[in-house]
Amino acid sequence: MQLDLSARGGKPYVVPQRFLGIELHDWFYPLEKLPLWLFGGYCDRRPTLPATDLGFGAYVREGRIRVRAEVSHARNGVFSFADGTSQSYDAVVLATGFRFGTPFLPLELSRSSRGSHPLAIAGESPDWPGLFFCGTPCSRGLASEFLRGIALDAPVLARAIRDRMLDR
Repeated sequence: MQLDLSARGGKPYVVPQRFLGIELHDWFYPLEKLPLWLFGGYCDRRPTLPATDLGFGAYVREGRIRVRAEVSHARNGVFSFADGTSQSYDAVVLATGFRFGTPFLPLELSRSSRGSHPLAIAGESPDWPGLFFCGTPCSRGLASEFLRGIALDAPVLARAIRDRMLDR
């Protein structure tokens, strides 16, 4: 069985899991405690963070995973790639990434400079009091869009909503 991987923009950016013997994510935990204003436009740009290599590189080198060009289209079970090749598959997993699609929200709602996600201050929309965001970039801190950030933000947002409801 051949396993193929296709990613938008080409080969995925993967870095070693450890640097100087320390888990890569552990290097960033102290940064998550700092105020967001120190990070300038990071929250607007929302750069893609690299994945940590848990064996991907070795599997590619061994030929167990084949990295394909970006998918250009799919029809009748056949996937076509940007390099002109095509392939049919027995099973396909579409891990399309996380997009902050909120077309149902008013256009005048504050968004990042790229318009990719709604802005939040302490998890709440600055334009719409009572509209809270969990899982959007920098809604409460640098980790807000990641699972560990959601785990930290969710109880704080729940308390803020509870307190708002009790104040009524």
